[in-house]
Amino acid sequence: MSVAPKVTQFLKSHNIDYDVICHPYSEGSLQTAMSARVPLEKMVKAVILEDHEGKHIMAVLPAGSVLRLKRLQRTLSREFKLLPENKLMDMFSDCEHGAIPALGDAYHMDMIYEDSLSNQDEYFIEAGDHRQLIHLNNDQFKALVQHTKHAHISFNRGFAVAA
Repeated sequence: MSVAPKVTQFLKSHNIDYDVICHPYSEGSLQTAMSARVPLEKMVKAVILEDHEGKHIMAVLPAGSVLRLKRLQRTLSREFKLLPENKLMDMFSDCEHGAIPALGDAYHMDMIYEDSLSNQDEYFIEAGDHRQLIHLNNDQFKALVQHTKHAHISFNRGFAVAA
């Protein structure tokens, strides 16, 4: 598989000239960061949530972080729960199971990102499969999230991955 078609179209529509980084097969953001030799703070993951009305939001965090659900709920003044895996398959039908690109707009989904991501010089995002990452620089990432909400919504687990 290659970069998910919706992601390719989204990045192209925003004139983002990105790099694709290939790595050995991996599952989960921690394993992917290790496999691709990417620092955890630069590896970006998506957490998909649903409110009581069935509206979805993508929370985007560094791979080594954990979502602070209560803080997110206070920030957005809404209650959320994690979206069940079986619903993710339908929403991200152009992706392999478990390889969700952290680009909510590509899937017409509201998004909020962790404040600490603003400080990175580069970002690595799942491409939609378990063998490739999208590599963006800070300017590219900021162009994609310029109208996106951000807040301190996660905490670091304290893991480290050598680059």
